[in-house]
Amino acid sequence: MQTHTARHTGPLIIGITGDEHRLDAATILDTVNTAARIESLTKYYRSPLLLSGETLRYITDAGKYHLRHLGNVQLKGKHKLLNIVECINGYPDTELNKKANSLAQFNECMNYYFDQHFENAVQGFQAIVATDIDDHTANYFMANALKYLQNGVPENWTGTEEMLSK
Repeated sequence: MQTHTARHTGPLIIGITGDEHRLDAATILDTVNTAARIESLTKYYRSPLLLSGETLRYITDAGKYHLRHLGNVQLKGKHKLLNIVECINGYPDTELNKKANSLAQFNECMNYYFDQHFENAVQGFQAIVATDIDDHTANYFMANALKYLQNGVPENWTGTEEMLSK
């Protein structure tokens, strides 16, 4: 069974709540809520390990990880866009090797995707999926690119994924 993990960085307030009969530790602030929302995105992108751009900024040795930038997300009830990064090191070894071999191509496809060169993005994602049919993230963005090719791109499209549920 694959576990799903999310990482987000920000300020926290930790304290004790309750009364004289029952005390509980509590973590308060938006950072916890945002981390939980990122964790829910692991199911959306079908990826075991996602982190926010905020967390990535604090990783001093990020070069030792295999990272795929998935773009910005607008979380429900949040005004600030959140940059999401997939760390493919979270996959089992056999899947990790396939994704690591296609990492440069995936990142190039994402550039095509965000530049609205959807034909190039689809071709690249198809090549990735041909060697790794279980690359659900590549499948997700390929399906979106195909949808935009067939139906056109909304006039105000920025590439930001809008999460309508928590």
